[in-house]
Amino acid sequence: MPESTIDAALTLLAQGRDVLLVGDDGSGKTWCLGQLAGALRTRGNDAVLVSARSGSAADPLAPFATTTVPVGAPAGAADGAAVERLVAAFADELSGPRSRVLVDDLDVLEAPAVAVLRAVLDRSGARLVATAGRCSVAIGGAQRPFAWLLAERAPADVAVPPLSFEAMSRFVAARLRGRPDAELVVSLSAHSGSNPRVAAALVDVAVATGAVGQRDGLWSEVGSLEEASAASVVHALTGRLSPEEQSALELLAWAGPLPPRELDRLVDPAVLLSLNQRGRLSWSYAEVGHDARVSPPALSRGLREQLTPERRYRLVETVERTFGADFVPDRAASSIDPFVVSGLDSDDYWRWSAEFAGQVKERVAVREAAARALWLELPTVENACAYFRTLTVQRPGETLGRIFADTVLGDRDSVTARLQFSLYELQWRIWSGEGDGIPAWLDGLGARLGAKASFVRKVYETIHLHTDKVPLTPELIARLSEPGTSDYENTWATLLGVALLLESGNPEDALERIDTRSGLVEGTIASIHVDFLRTEALLALGRLEDAEEWSRRCAEHAYDQLSPLGFQFHALGVAQTLVQRGRLEAGWRALSTGLRLGSGGPFAIPQPPLLLLGAIIQAQFGDLELARALMAEGERASTLHLPPHPSRVELAHAAIRRAEGDLAGSDTLLWEVGAAEAALGHLATACMFWADLTEVTAEQAVEIAAVMDRIDSPLHHAVFDVKVAMGSGDEQRIATALDRSGELISPQLAAAAVEAIDRLRAASGREPLDDGARTALIGDHRHRFDQDRGGELLSDREREVAILAKAGLSNRDIAHRLFVSVRTVENHMHRLLKKLGYANRRQLRDEWNPDL
Repeated sequence: MPESTIDAALTLLAQGRDVLLVGDDGSGKTWCLGQLAGALRTRGNDAVLVSARSGSAADPLAPFATTTVPVGAPAGAADGAAVERLVAAFADELSGPRSRVLVDDLDVLEAPAVAVLRAVLDRSGARLVATAGRCSVAIGGAQRPFAWLLAERAPADVAVPPLSFEAMSRFVAARLRGRPDAELVVSLSAHSGSNPRVAAALVDVAVATGAVGQRDGLWSEVGSLEEASAASVVHALTGRLSPEEQSALELLAWAGPLPPRELDRLVDPAVLLSLNQRGRLSWSYAEVGHDARVSPPALSRGLREQLTPERRYRLVETVERTFGADFVPDRAASSIDPFVVSGLDSDDYWRWSAEFAGQVKERVAVREAAARALWLELPTVENACAYFRTLTVQRPGETLGRIFADTVLGDRDSVTARLQFSLYELQWRIWSGEGDGIPAWLDGLGARLGAKASFVRKVYETIHLHTDKVPLTPELIARLSEPGTSDYENTWATLLGVALLLESGNPEDALERIDTRSGLVEGTIASIHVDFLRTEALLALGRLEDAEEWSRRCAEHAYDQLSPLGFQFHALGVAQTLVQRGRLEAGWRALSTGLRLGSGGPFAIPQPPLLLLGAIIQAQFGDLELARALMAEGERASTLHLPPHPSRVELAHAAIRRAEGDLAGSDTLLWEVGAAEAALGHLATACMFWADLTEVTAEQAVEIAAVMDRIDSPLHHAVFDVKVAMGSGDEQRIATALDRSGELISPQLAAAAVEAIDRLRAASGREPLDDGARTALIGDHRHRFDQDRGGELLSDREREVAILAKAGLSNRDIAHRLFVSVRTVENHMHRLLKKLGYANRRQLRDEWNPDL
């Protein structure tokens, strides 16, 4: 993110524009300005850097103090001659259009200093680059001294956004001088709100206290960030606040989220406005209203940690005096519109994603603490299960083995409660690597569950279908998914049956079982998973729009219910549908939002597939470093596939090989894994691997056709129809397959099919397809791609790079022209070629029409 911010600023300056870097406190504005100053000097620009924070009402001209010009007279005493000497001295250091004045924290500059700055700019002809708070101009800034300067010069705003997942990964790696695992990146993103200053403070304290350490060569959260003091975060973000602002933040951190009508009764609106301008408040919205909370979550926790008993008593008095002793804050439900609305500005999306993850995790942490306290007081089976439900996306701060060992099984425990407890324990034992001891544990379950012990054994058997290479037969499906005698058992039986029907290539039967279900226990891992599998059934049936609508609706519901596990599952569903429709960047956004909510653990079932799908997407983007990191983390977390969710580890390996240029190695891996799964009747998994094949041989086409005769999946039939046609060497067959596929294949596959036709035409001495023929073949796919991405097929910068590449410029030439690094151009080139469906620059140069 910082690199793109600096690149954007350099481009605007080269176009003769002033630039305003806008961001929250701690977002890295000052760092970006310093990097920008260095880049400008490297390019031969005169650059003078001024820090507005050194000024004050008593000494407003202090920011312009130099070794040669005596300044520092109070505002009322500064005479015109002194100011004139100051302006002249600065103007002499600057030399025309290639000179720049860089001002850090322009929004706090006093009026006399703003007047000097204006005179320096006018006399020297220099361009202005300044930083300011995100809301300073938009909210309440019109009456502040800098506002008239902005109105006069109309600078271009360049956002310094919260760190994205990949940017946070690189930031932490630089801070720790070693690669972090994905769980640590996720946890830091959620706690810090993706603010680099907060993340740095947290990681430093976490390393010092042992909450973060090295494991298997990676920096990991070996303890919990919740255990690391957040005092440094308080110091980092509140040092410049007034006493009134600090008091308001303490009150809000203690009281929790409050809607505006209640917040305005507790805190002076002017103070709230100032905190909002500084980015210390975040807002969640819903149709019924909205509420405010302290941002980022680590600041809220740090403020609560520092409250003395006396201060807590004063806060209670304040609230009770305003609302009465029975006051309960109104927790308005929040909207996830930015998650489900395509085309949202990238900076706004990552800011929303960080705030959203922080809000959910903060609320879940409260629930976890309450459930844990209840279990410690009364360690019953019911209380243990209630505690486990809060850990579905959180790494517990204590050894779960203690919970299972110390929970007291009593005569009054229901059979359902004991069954639920035992299924949690099964997942924990698999996750913790006790595979060899599980059969003996299952044998001893009879004393706890009686005849119900066989049900836990069925779940274990289903989980291990892939690893134990068990052939999938109709008889096995019927036995493993046989209904039980309680709603809880039937919920799990539905999950097992639906998963096995999908795996055997029968999505229509799976969908019917889901839609005719009854008596499911809502909110359980099993029922959430069933809802997710409905997305997969709709995808297999080729109902792409229905799949996307369903998964988005489920994500909304999961947010309303404060279910991070549900949101993770359905973020995965949304991402899968978006990727299938060729919308890789939108898929990555949805997926990474899901990743922000969880840091792994025995019950974080969606975490491994989220990580591995992320690795596949990043491999397609060309970011192999991030792809490998995600794959390694996903592989380490892929001990539990519930049930039977096949590991995407080999898919991620194949995607990375393909991105490295090893197409033959990638195809060999995909074919071999798929063939082994097909031989066992695991047809959906076989299709998942074969669908990624770059080329299909004649022999492979025969085996694929045999599998297609056994499954009822319009999506896979369309994909393989096109892929097999591409390998046939028959131009007409490819064109016919494209026509039959409709909207079921991705735009990337459609473009690859047209490329295959052009290769065949070139081999026979014919010209490539003209624009009319090409549009006739894939026009619908391109239109769908443009429409799905909200008209953002290429970003503005990608379009710039594409136009220059089409004109014949090399990457180095483009980098010089746009004032960016060669690596940045390479990344843009890789992404834009993928988006346009071209294999290389030659196709871009010969075929792309920028005016279409």
